[in-house]
Amino acid sequence: MNNDYINLILKDISEKLNIKITENDIVYYTDGASNSIVFNIFGKYLIKTVDDITLKSQNEFLKIYSNISNFQKIIFINEKLKYICFEYIEGTLFKNVQNINNKELIKQIYQIVKAYKIYPSKYCGYLFEDKKTWIEFLEDEILSSSKNIIGFDIPMDKISSSIEILKEFNITQRLIHGDFGAHNFLINNSMKLRVIDPMPVVGDYLYDFYFAIFSNLAIFKDLKISYILSFFKDESILKKKALLTIVLFIRMGRCFKYNKEDFNYYYNLYLSIK
Repeated sequence: MNNDYINLILKDISEKLNIKITENDIVYYTDGASNSIVFNIFGKYLIKTVDDITLKSQNEFLKIYSNISNFQKIIFINEKLKYICFEYIEGTLFKNVQNINNKELIKQIYQIVKAYKIYPSKYCGYLFEDKKTWIEFLEDEILSSSKNIIGFDIPMDKISSSIEILKEFNITQRLIHGDFGAHNFLINNSMKLRVIDPMPVVGDYLYDFYFAIFSNLAIFKDLKISYILSFFKDESILKKKALLTIVLFIRMGRCFKYNKEDFNYYYNLYLSIK
């Protein structure tokens, strides 16, 4: 950790917020898994160092959705020092929460996604990074996930047919979270869902809905596909099933890499989709 860099950040925060900060006021979260430095001050401000694209895209996303209380609030950014000062969110990481009511959680997920705004753009994909069509974005995510799955015979005809179905549909481009999963979910004392760390994507909001559901076995284990498809009644069932299949595959690839013990649940569910 670069102490000189940290000191510059602390000096800047002190000046901007007119507060005095001592070492005892800081709790660090950096665990070596990320290049970011993350810490909170007074249990009130969350500071995160980011690259230029992340700073720009998160600022855009959280500015647009400042009215959605489930998301983080940005207090200020410093482009020169490359950090964001967020409002600190109280809550428990999803993986540590007991007795989650998954249907109530999905209702909250649905309400958040339903509120996503139209975002006119020439391109889909990761905000300020990609210049792709929606289908190209999905194909890249599929390829990336397929590389994680080793030693399993995955029927890819489901994916190719789903892609062909989606080609027949135009999407309403919206700005979506892009990494809308349980790993970025906090649950507060009133069981309200709070969401952190957007990786903003321009695309179909259904992607975020299915991504969230399939991000953790505890959310979807006891649910039927028909229940998941019952949301967004104004959307075509063919389109919904096709995108659900693709997102399940994408999440299955990530599960194989990060939570291999759950892989068979994903695999069997994938095989069951007709």
